[in-house]
Amino acid sequence: MEDATSIAIAQYEQAVHLYQHEDNLTWRKMQQALYVNGAIATVIGADLVQENRWLVALGAALLSVLFLISIEGSRRYMFARLEAVRRGERALCKRADVEPLIVDVVPPRRVPATKFAIRVFMWTMILVWVALAVFWVVPG
Repeated sequence: MEDATSIAIAQYEQAVHLYQHEDNLTWRKMQQALYVNGAIATVIGADLVQENRWLVALGAALLSVLFLISIEGSRRYMFARLEAVRRGERALCKRADVEPLIVDVVPPRRVPATKFAIRVFMWTMILVWVALAVFWVVPG
């Protein structure tokens, strides 16, 4: 029985490690999206691109869409890893007859605040870039 417990503990530790990795990866992608959008805005704002600004803005919108897809994928993995941590903790706690430490902060069927904020930020960037592209293409 002790062998099964040590295996369960090792699995739990691995699940925690994978969750932390996915969480860090998600936030790194978000930071990169912010840096890329900021760099493109700087290039356009510094007037380094006189012609074809609309093309740069359209490219920025496309990059933002790709970042959004990538971030959403990472978040799905992150929440799957978190669920694995919760299952592992519940199993270990049941075995040891103690209460789990991890609690659900967000009620089921609600979008977590960070997920909402990331979506709003990314969609705002996409819409701003598309609006700028249209503004620069359509004559006066």
